[in-house]
Amino acid sequence: EGCNCLLSLAPAGCLDVARAVSGAILCMRSYPQNGELQWRCLAALHALPHWDGGDSATEVAQLARAAADQHARFDAVIEWVGKVLCRLVASKSNGVAASLQIPWLKRFRDLPHSIRKPNKEAERWAAELWRLCSK
Repeated sequence: EGCNCLLSLAPAGCLDVARAVSGAILCMRSYPQNGELQWRCLAALHALPHWDGGDSATEVAQLARAAADQHARFDAVIEWVGKVLCRLVASKSNGVAASLQIPWLKRFRDLPHSIRKPNKEAERWAAELWRLCSK
C-alpha cells in the first residue's frame, strides 16, 4: 500500500523524495522474495523525480538486477527493472551504465521471451536497455 501511495503522490510534488527513495530501497532490500512488492517499489521509484543522479542510483541498480534474477519469470518485475535501469543509464552521471555487465544484459534482454505471460512492455524495455548499454 505504501508504494501505491508513493505512486499517487509523486506527480503532485508533495513528497520528500529522499525519504521516499529510502523507503522504497528499504522495502526492496527487506523483501527480495516478494516479486509483487519488488515491481511496485520499482514503479514508485520510476515515478519519483530527481533522484537518479544521486547516491541511491547504484544501490537501486543492484536491487533491480537482483529482482530480475530472482523473479525472472514475473513479467511486471522484468518490465519495471527495464524501465528503472533505462532511466538510470540515461542519467549518465551515476555510473550505472558502467556497472551493467554484458553477460547480465544479454540474459536480461532474453528474459521477456521466457516469462509466464507475454508482456510487450517488458520486451520493449529489455530491448531498450540493451540498446542503451551496447553502444
